[in-house]
Amino acid sequence: MPTAAEFKNKVSKSVTNMDRWDGMVNGGATAVIQTDNGPVPSWAKFLADFEAQGGNMSAIGATVSTTVQRDAFWATEVNRTKLVYVNNNNGSATDPANGVYEYVDGTPRFAQGFYNGITEIVQPLVTQAQAAATTASAQSTNLSNATFAKYFVFPGFVRSDNGRIDTTTTPGVYVNTGYLDLDEINIAEINLQGGTGAYSIAYYTSAFALISGAAAASNDAYVSTIPAIPSNAAWVALSARATQGSQRLVVAVKPAKFLDGQPDAGLLGNGNLFTLLRSPGYYNNASPPVLVADPNWINSDPIKVTPGYQFSYDAYASTTVSVFRYTDASGAYAGRVLGTNANARNTISAIVPGAAAYTGSISGTTLTVTAVASGTLSVGSVVGGASAGTIITALGTGTGGTGTYTVNNSQTLASGALTQPAAQFVQKSAGNPGALGAAATSATMPNTIKYGPAASTGLAAPSTLEIAVGDNLSTYMTANGFVTTAGTTPNSQVTWKRTVAPLAMRPANQGKRYIAYSARGSSSMNIITAFDGAGAIVDSVPGSGSFAQFNGLFEVPDVAVSVHLCRATDYPATFRYLIDVPPSGTPVATPAQVGATYGDSRSSTDYPFIATIGAEVTGCAITLCGRSGHTAQQLASDADLALLFAMNPVPRFITVLLGGNDTGAAGTIGTFSATSRNALAGEPVLNPATDRIPLATATPGSGFLRIQYYDLIYRKIIAQFNNWRARANLTGSETEEEKNAKMDAVVKPLIIPLADIPQLRAAGEANYADYSDPASWARKRYGTMEAASINGLDPIDLPGIFPFDMSLEVPWSTPTDKTNNRGTRYYDALHPNRQQWKEQWFVIKARRLS
Repeated sequence: MPTAAEFKNKVSKSVTNMDRWDGMVNGGATAVIQTDNGPVPSWAKFLADFEAQGGNMSAIGATVSTTVQRDAFWATEVNRTKLVYVNNNNGSATDPANGVYEYVDGTPRFAQGFYNGITEIVQPLVTQAQAAATTASAQSTNLSNATFAKYFVFPGFVRSDNGRIDTTTTPGVYVNTGYLDLDEINIAEINLQGGTGAYSIAYYTSAFALISGAAAASNDAYVSTIPAIPSNAAWVALSARATQGSQRLVVAVKPAKFLDGQPDAGLLGNGNLFTLLRSPGYYNNASPPVLVADPNWINSDPIKVTPGYQFSYDAYASTTVSVFRYTDASGAYAGRVLGTNANARNTISAIVPGAAAYTGSISGTTLTVTAVASGTLSVGSVVGGASAGTIITALGTGTGGTGTYTVNNSQTLASGALTQPAAQFVQKSAGNPGALGAAATSATMPNTIKYGPAASTGLAAPSTLEIAVGDNLSTYMTANGFVTTAGTTPNSQVTWKRTVAPLAMRPANQGKRYIAYSARGSSSMNIITAFDGAGAIVDSVPGSGSFAQFNGLFEVPDVAVSVHLCRATDYPATFRYLIDVPPSGTPVATPAQVGATYGDSRSSTDYPFIATIGAEVTGCAITLCGRSGHTAQQLASDADLALLFAMNPVPRFITVLLGGNDTGAAGTIGTFSATSRNALAGEPVLNPATDRIPLATATPGSGFLRIQYYDLIYRKIIAQFNNWRARANLTGSETEEEKNAKMDAVVKPLIIPLADIPQLRAAGEANYADYSDPASWARKRYGTMEAASINGLDPIDLPGIFPFDMSLEVPWSTPTDKTNNRGTRYYDALHPNRQQWKEQWFVIKARRLS
């Protein structure tokens, strides 16, 4: 299924193609239309230019499709003094009968002074435009259909009198989306059928108070204009007729950030995780919980979590609802946490259970733990070794170690070995604000679920949760007004948004802290203000001018304990919280070692700061072995790899970023698996047993798919460094101890594949449309990761980690400007800038080198 970015860009392209068609047909005598194949004149300009070169079209009396129609026109005698233009005889643009005719002595002939092949120029352009418009319209419709089914999942409509969702007045007639978080989505296009009593689209404050909406002018009419988003809007809800018909909805989603871009790959945090509850129903209080179909409740898909991390839940729930349902790595039940208040606001802190082994006995509903061999006991965790479905429901005298606990199932169990499985996935349930109305949408019902590292050990959860690593801090900026350069908040101007109070952060001794920011600022205010424990300012990012753009990476001082943030209300802003976590155990790369990068110009000496920043973050000297301007075919050659393979000393790690000079056009990437994302998107499927380029191929030729080149690159790098025994130069005379010592001394590079990232190229650059197409980004992203994975390598999915918003970037154009940083994460929407590379190095270090 296309991604949200693909939705948005496909629709944009369809609009562009239809605008081109309109320009060609209706454009004036000076109009020139820019197409994917270059500039094309409008019909009027073409004919005007033709006349200027000696032709004469003013005498044409009729334009027809066939010679039969031409003769029918001349059957009327008064028309025989007029010319006839035949532009598509027999449905063919190249039919020799096409051209401009005159009637002479009872016989049609090509008119003198006219080029009979005029349609050989005009008609192909017409055909191209018509085909593009048809294809774009079909793509847009398909994307809209998929989005419509995805979002309109709840019964009922949004009432135009109070903004509440009515599920009873017209059962089965309407569907709605529930409340969608405007921090997470953009509504790109609508065409929704409704009535005067139903809002097709409505906006709400953060407390779910109705602000405004748009209803159809009459019953059964459509709403196709998206109203301007009010400055204080936090949520949007849409309603439509249950039978889709010609209704349309296209949504661009800004998803929660996961370690590998997918919900099962590890959550980094995204401010308010309540937005991930998208499916009707809830998990009940059974053990294990059972899904109950009830539109008054909503639940999430399974999301991978980290044992020991903490959830802070503040939403509508009940004592019979499992607000958290845990499963282990195999999907087996690992525990649940129930609501504490019946059908009301629930404020709950819960620690994700980790693996534990302990000795204990059960009498009735009391578990007595006498010894803990490993791990920490958690409320909500399964008691392995007790009766089926037994979980810890409350603390007694124990707080994670020895002591007493309450369990749900009454039983008698002699003292013995018990276990606690580690939770790897969680599903969340909460009241559906759209269906429950005021009960779940009052000003005192935040409907927030936060997630991050627990600020304390064991089960003594703090009353407030620190901001999570990777958090989108913009979601915390809900108060009106700005932060002054003195750190005060003296006003509530609606043109600015700020944090309600300074955000608490993890102690500095747990890792170096950074905030990557892109926001607007003005003079007399701070975009970021850091405070120490006494409330004194220790550092800041001051604004200047009037709503000027600021981008950077703010290094939080070690003495700072909190930060205040501020942004301009009407401009997009990003604040991302990063921590350079100190490594645990023996690091993969030590300061005395070296690292390397390989790929195209994005890993080359064109941008020497890549090595400088990489050395700062990893503590290793970095050699840039990328080849500027080279495609995957070239990068797979022995000549391109020679610099990397000749490094002395051998690098301890090698990052590989491929695809920058491959268009990614449909049919060029391929896949080795019939079930891969690329295969499902229509890419050619190769046989891994027969279709891989032989390893000994020094200079692979053209004619292969990109994934075959990516695969060859990884196999060559592995082969170069994998034979530790040969590289140890063993003579055969060594003792076993000497042999081991030699082999231990051999540097064994860690190969770190990086998934390809999005890019934009300016109109007029070669193949710019393919390079700039989100579908091409996706094909290269998944192709580079698949090629790594089939060779036993673990790729880092950069697009799944970083929120690449290409609308903030300036498209690349020739010649490459390697000096001026013109974008947010890129120099030029192709080459990552210093700020983006620093974030990438943090991720590489934390996930592969520590």
